[in-house]
Amino acid sequence: MKSQRKYSLFFVSIIFVGILVYLPSFQAPFIFDDIKIIERNPVIRSLDIYKIWSFDPSRFLTHWSFALNYHWTQLDLAALHWTNFLLHGLTVICVFFFTREIFRIGLQGPKSRILSEDTLAYFSAFLFCIHPLQTAAVTYIVQRATILAALCYIAALIFYLYFRRSQRPSFYALSLLCAFIGAFAKPIIITLPLVLIYWEAFFLKGAQCYDLKTFHKYTYRMPFKKAFFFLTPYFLLWLLVPFLLMIYTRNINVFEVSMQTDMISRKDYLFTQFNVLIKYIRLMFLPINQNFDYDYPIASRLFTFPTFLSFAILMSVLVSAILNVRKNKVYAFAVFFFFIALALESSIFPLSDVIFEHRLYLPMLSFTLLVPFLLLSFKKKRMIISGMIFILLIFCLLTLKRNNLWSRKILFLRDNVEKSHEKPRVHVNLGIAYLEEGAYEKARDSFYLALSKDPGYVKAYLGLGLTHQTLGEYSKALDYYEQAIDLDVFNDEAYNNSGVIYAIKDEPAQALKFFNAAINSNPDSLKAYNNRARLYEQLGQYELALKDYSRALALDPTAILMYLNRARVHASDGHLQEAKQDVEKAHILGYPHRDLYLQQILKR
Repeated sequence: MKSQRKYSLFFVSIIFVGILVYLPSFQAPFIFDDIKIIERNPVIRSLDIYKIWSFDPSRFLTHWSFALNYHWTQLDLAALHWTNFLLHGLTVICVFFFTREIFRIGLQGPKSRILSEDTLAYFSAFLFCIHPLQTAAVTYIVQRATILAALCYIAALIFYLYFRRSQRPSFYALSLLCAFIGAFAKPIIITLPLVLIYWEAFFLKGAQCYDLKTFHKYTYRMPFKKAFFFLTPYFLLWLLVPFLLMIYTRNINVFEVSMQTDMISRKDYLFTQFNVLIKYIRLMFLPINQNFDYDYPIASRLFTFPTFLSFAILMSVLVSAILNVRKNKVYAFAVFFFFIALALESSIFPLSDVIFEHRLYLPMLSFTLLVPFLLLSFKKKRMIISGMIFILLIFCLLTLKRNNLWSRKILFLRDNVEKSHEKPRVHVNLGIAYLEEGAYEKARDSFYLALSKDPGYVKAYLGLGLTHQTLGEYSKALDYYEQAIDLDVFNDEAYNNSGVIYAIKDEPAQALKFFNAAINSNPDSLKAYNNRARLYEQLGQYELALKDYSRALALDPTAILMYLNRARVHASDGHLQEAKQDVEKAHILGYPHRDLYLQQILKR
């Protein structure tokens, strides 16, 4: 009972401080992939499991969690951020129990007697909770995928350790369950079997520890053949994760599925990752000058500076870990876990972006093991605890500062532009934000800057087109949309926006042509269905209008505007009962003016 109260105090204090440093971010706006995956994604507007599965089975759990958020609170930013933070809090609790087991097993000699495993684990969990780099996964809503995968990953490891210590089948079953649930959160779970292999080959071999309260001796000894038998089911992750990615990409070619982009060769991506890994290590120890969207150079040759130096440093770190596999188990495991946890995203599987800070969320576990291990070298308890408090205080302040920046969209995007000035995407993101604020001149300047960096950047032409369209300069807008279509013939947004302009100019034939092109390019385009339906409605073609509104509602059953529009068409076509039903559905979804709207459409 006393130990339970102590652990409760541990967790409450960590989570309380975590809330304080994350509180400014709970109103941080949607940004980057948040817009596509959450804000404008009709799939998450219902709890339809089949739709969510069809959208992306490799992250089914993540998208289902967004659907639950939408079901309860729609697109409420605070609710989405709180959900991310609570999942982060659960992961922090798992980190406590995980690191406690690692310190209990791995610490040897005098270091094992300086501080208790509970104290070391408390510091590790605290560090994991408030490290500034974690904002890239916790504050960036769409990276809930990373948090969920890490939560399942660490829980699977904890239950496996408990199983090896107690031999209870229930712990083994829970470990397997967590592992396979994690496969539906994010593909990074695929590296889990490598950690277990390392444990059985080096970390748990001959390991034993004592419970300082009961003086009970725990042993982890098991013949490797028997241990390998228990590891076998985990290897199914190496089949399941690629299979889910094949379903998602609709591609059965494993070679192609393992390349998110063909713009970077596997060799160049690997060489680049040597530099990226050094950057990651620097950011963990010195988290300053963080950047949401790095403009990182591609390394095409190994024997160049700084690539070869990075390679040499990484090899030195690996060799030192190999030499300490028996002598300093915690250090060796921390190093190997860092490389294993990044094996999918920082090796030979090219991703469109070579570096992102959220990829360090799970590997941060290595850092939280390594720092207290290194602090134990001071040997004096007071000096070690002072060092821990100092590190936590500095990181809390840095995280608070970072979250304050996240909460202010324009300043956040300006920060990206300052740090990645040559990257066209950051200018377009800032331009869109300016456009939303009504700062049209600044928006236009940002889009022009993007084109100066890359004259073929389609989104910059779209941004310029939208800017001129908003200002009523339709001829200029159409010119920019035409250039966007020339660069990308399947750009449904350019087609749709062009159609809107022709509808405003009262050229229905041209408008219909572009709306048709938008739908052909993207059969899931809600905007195009809605706009084409309104055009049909204006032309008196009510049956075609009803079909398009119904298609739009099939994509997003929560679209209030679509119900109201369809009700208006039903009323115009004399179907009064159907009109009333649609207005009632809109009212159930939150539309407040049911009776007034009914009066308006029934008078027509």
